[in-house]
Amino acid sequence: MYPQFAEVSLLPNMTDQRMDVTPLATAILNGRLTTLIELLHLGYSTELRDRNGHTALHIAVIFGATRPFFNLLIRAKACVNALENRGLSPLTLSIANVCLPITELLLQAKADPNMGFGDRNISPLQRAAYSRQEEAIRLLLEYKSKIDHQSSNGATALMAAAAKDSIPCVKLLLERGADPDVETHLGEGQTRIECFGRTAYHSAKSTETKFCIWRYGFAWRVGRHHRAPQDIRKTVKLLTLIRSLNLESSFSLLPNELLFEIFYFIRASDYD
Repeated sequence: MYPQFAEVSLLPNMTDQRMDVTPLATAILNGRLTTLIELLHLGYSTELRDRNGHTALHIAVIFGATRPFFNLLIRAKACVNALENRGLSPLTLSIANVCLPITELLLQAKADPNMGFGDRNISPLQRAAYSRQEEAIRLLLEYKSKIDHQSSNGATALMAAAAKDSIPCVKLLLERGADPDVETHLGEGQTRIECFGRTAYHSAKSTETKFCIWRYGFAWRVGRHHRAPQDIRKTVKLLTLIRSLNLESSFSLLPNELLFEIFYFIRASDYD
């Protein structure tokens, strides 16, 4: 158990980052909603921080507080985009903790879905993709998360999903318009950055994931020139057929221009 707020001598709104825990955090950690209400009425600020830079909202996310605590803090104007010492926002922490209801609550409270953290500038969408959270990806995209946001090394959410061989996440991102041709920022003589390759295709580990990116990637390129969903669906079906005939290795070596010509021929035919 954590010390009761009455035992803490800190005055309202007085910042002391030497503290291991703030009065508001103490109430949250002890699960005392009425105490939190009393502290807020006494004038304690939701922005009071501990030595790690955590606000009350950070603490609520980290330790899995219940929804009433979040509702109270948000009504008290807690900053949903506050960054702690490592550069993590409450939204990023909620994704790290795989807590979809709190992620949604924070987004509803105007948490920035594109705020990168740390020197690496990793977005919440990239974090969700790397941890294979398909529903979190879907939710972040609904709140206008930038699908092709690049971290400091040039990696994208699609690369993160590919690196983890998460085919459902890869498919979702490609279907929502992720660019499979984005490249990482490779320095001279480098072939990889951390777990990422030059593109999403090169980041994938398994043959299944690589083929998924190649198949949907080609359909994406066709769709970029011909904005017709039926064309993309037809192309995906065609490429699936190509794979069933064990021809994908040959087709993957063809230049895009020739692949487009094949697609035009198929589109004009009765293939469906």
